[in-house]
Amino acid sequence: TNKDKASVLSAIAETSAQLEDTDAAQQVLSEALASARTLEAPFAKSSALSAIAEAYKQLEDTDAAQQVLSEALDTAQSIEDSFYKFDALSAIAEAYRQLKDSETAQQVLREALTAAQTLEGFSGSNALSAIAEAYRQLEDSEAAQQVLKEALAAAETADASSPLQWIAETYAKLEDWGGALRALRRCREEQKVWALTEVLTLWAEKQNPALRELREEEE
Repeated sequence: TNKDKASVLSAIAETSAQLEDTDAAQQVLSEALASARTLEAPFAKSSALSAIAEAYKQLEDTDAAQQVLSEALDTAQSIEDSFYKFDALSAIAEAYRQLKDSETAQQVLREALTAAQTLEGFSGSNALSAIAEAYRQLEDSEAAQQVLKEALAAAETADASSPLQWIAETYAKLEDWGGALRALRRCREEQKVWALTEVLTLWAEKQNPALRELREEEE
């Protein structure tokens, strides 16, 4: 099936990036790319192309990565299912961010947000919280805050506790402790313990930057 073939191609791309023989890796990726282009299902094709672009990035072939990502984006934009479209576009936006192409990453995230805003319940709040975190990583705090408000409202409406823990953590990373507290208040106990630990850790690291450096060294 398209899904199985996409999974195989993604695995091949990941393995290729780890080869010490760069020429061999490039050859394998070239063959994987040719196969990916034959996939008919848009989500499967977009996923395979994104994985191949990531492999090219790891091989430090930025031009090839950009070219394949552009193909992945064109394919993702044709996906009709909103959840799969959000998922594919979010992955592509993250790939552009890692390539330090923030402008394109922002543009793709806006498309991902449009798709996420059509989702309801748990899926909607979870998707929105993921996009808010993506905006934070792009250092667009204003956009992150705006999407977090939507995510929080969606999670509260759906009574979805799991997304609330991610929303609380992203608020904390933005140093919006009031927002983090609002999200924490609606978490169920099993999620609240984990989320509260993360928020308190981030607060402590804000007070003492040496703690953040210690955690980064351990990771």
